Amino acid sequence: MTLNGALAGLVAITAPCAFVSASSAVVIGLGAGALVVTSVVFLEQVLRVDDPVAAVSVHAVCGAFGTLCLGLFAQDQFSPGTTGDGLLFGGGMKFLVAQATGVLSVMAWSCATGFALFGVIKATMGRPRRARARQPGVSRLPGHRSPRRHHEGRSGRPHRRRGRRA
Repeated sequence: MTLNGALAGLVAITAPCAFVSASSAVVIGLGAGALVVTSVVFLEQVLRVDDPVAAVSVHAVCGAFGTLCLGLFAQDQFSPGTTGDGLLFGGGMKFLVAQATGVLSVMAWSCATGFALFGVIKATMGRPRRARARQPGVSRLPGHRSPRRHHEGRSGRPHRRRGRRA
């Protein structure tokens, strides 16, 4: 998790790096480091998202956080005539609203294209192999006996039980 905190800080400062001061960069990085921990817990325990390396938390959540921080911490003195000042430096809500609009539009586009892509894959190729391997009776490894096959005899054919069909 420590490495994810460091990565989260780097991801979050990527968007605003040319427009914020060094002290603002530290604040953004520390905020992202704390945010990644809460995001991982939320995704795993509340939403039940299986993300073993916390890629969604590091890249999506902290990337969006860093983009929004540009609307808060930007200072026109670092790149004159480009962004203006952020909300915390007297620039008003206009730039923060623009950043939030960008984050929401990228999120909407990503979700729409992701659902469409995986819908086409599911329709054309069926369920992923990994999902089929989790079904009862399907072996994951060659020679492995799954729970459904534990009643087989040495010949590999199921034993006949009384009152049930084999």
